[in-house]
Amino acid sequence: MSINLDKQVNRDILLWDNIADESEKSVLSGHPDIIAYENFEEQLLDKILMELTEKGNKPIKLVDICTGAGRIPEHYHNKIMNEEFPFNLNHIHGIDISKRALEMAESKLSGMDEDIVKRLNMTFELGSAFDLKEENDLSIPILVNLNNSIGTLQGYEGAQQLFISMRKAVEKANGIGIISCYSNNYIEDYALNIYESAMQVTGQPQWLEPTNYTSSEYKMLPKELKAFGNLSKDTYCDIYDQNGLLAEEDYKLTRAPTKVRAVNITGNIKTYRGYSSMWYSPLIINQWINSHWNGCKTYYIETKDLDEKLAPFGQLAILDCGNHLNNIF
Repeated sequence: MSINLDKQVNRDILLWDNIADESEKSVLSGHPDIIAYENFEEQLLDKILMELTEKGNKPIKLVDICTGAGRIPEHYHNKIMNEEFPFNLNHIHGIDISKRALEMAESKLSGMDEDIVKRLNMTFELGSAFDLKEENDLSIPILVNLNNSIGTLQGYEGAQQLFISMRKAVEKANGIGIISCYSNNYIEDYALNIYESAMQVTGQPQWLEPTNYTSSEYKMLPKELKAFGNLSKDTYCDIYDQNGLLAEEDYKLTRAPTKVRAVNITGNIKTYRGYSSMWYSPLIINQWINSHWNGCKTYYIETKDLDEKLAPFGQLAILDCGNHLNNIF
């Protein structure tokens, strides 16, 4: 890992530790477009696990890279609770760089059924997506990086390092790697609304004006969740100071056309609080598949081709070292 990438990782650890709670509450568990996309990811994972279970002799290990507060372990715990678990899955392992996010995941774990936690061998690790352990072939390892987490991995260098690290981890074990991310073809329809709805978490996007309250002294609380179909170029929010006192009500922010055009071109989401995320182009994702996963069975899929209702704006990069998924894709 380069010195520059290492510095960016350390900076982002502080950022994610600070925003983990609000992100879980307001965005990952609150925005309708994000919830729909997460439902798509979970249904796809269920389908893949079912395929491997029906085919195979080996148990399955699921590694959730950038697990956050543990959405995927919670999903499979709940499926067992609801008696909807026909899978040969015997280990779920979550990895994240944020200590606070993992504290939230561990807290969820403590509230789960103890027998189910043991059955699924649920574990968490404070660690990097760039230094994944090489998996053994006692099970079929599935490594996943979901919900555009690749977009927050320190830009182009970090994203490519994920591709490299994921291949190294699963190749000898004939495992599977799945990267699920958002496409820059849908910035205008989805990204702008999502981040304009999340200012209490990540701060004011740099395409919105004016910039009177962009410092850390203030918290911006959007008045509504702007989802797909909301065509308004304006966002209204209430502004609170560090003491929690209302500084301004119904504060109006408007998109600056030149800045929106720049975001559409680059796919680079930036806010005034230091948050950054990439919505990569299909061209770039395909280039990385061909460069870093060459010689292996791979798939590139636009998620709308699998489920246009739940996941119209995403894309999948899939590494299938054991050729397990030919009946699905």
